[in-house]
Amino acid sequence: TRYARWPTQAITYRLGREQIFALRERAQRELGAAFSLQRFHLAFMRQGTIPAGYFGEELLRALRATAP
Repeated sequence: TRYARWPTQAITYRLGREQIFALRERAQRELGAAFSLQRFHLAFMRQGTIPAGYFGEELLRALRATAP
């Protein structure tokens, strides 16, 4: 199986999930009442494939730009 060949693959999914939730919490704190889970998801998907180091700041910048 995949996990037998690459045992660290499963943990990368878990780490990514934790980073996404942390980023969502940060966006909620920064945007307050202007935060929208739907806008978060749309902005998240629109980021495409960019280096992980830039992803969080770019996503927050996009959310701030579209906040009502």
